[in-house]
Amino acid sequence: MKIFVLPMLLFWTIILSAQDSTKQPVREDLMMSFYMVFLYRGEAWTAEKTPETENIQKGHLANIEKLAREGKIVLAGPFLDKSNLRGIFIFNAATQEEVEELCATDPAVKAKRLRIEIKPWYGPKSLLNVNKEYFNK
Repeated sequence: MKIFVLPMLLFWTIILSAQDSTKQPVREDLMMSFYMVFLYRGEAWTAEKTPETENIQKGHLANIEKLAREGKIVLAGPFLDKSNLRGIFIFNAATQEEVEELCATDPAVKAKRLRIEIKPWYGPKSLLNVNKEYFNK
């Protein structure tokens, strides 16, 4: 299963290049609302690798790919440090309730190995193209 490294690199490129927004006005026609989901270690998280935790992780990655192929997740990836904040999703969804429902399909969230925090986020529409490039659509 592919890991979402390319989308994470694109995400940080966009963020770093947009840091000095005082010089140019925001192009509203190039921006849109998304939902950013922060994934934290949940109450059932453990560093121990067992067949059960490995199956949950495989299911977690498969669910990410499914939602990405459907155009719901436009960006996903783990943080590389060992903190409680494990990763992010960026969703293209109409409502926060829809994002909650989509996150509830994740085996790691269901198993309480991960917990979520959802924030509305305003970002570049070009993120919608990341998965098209990644999956060669």
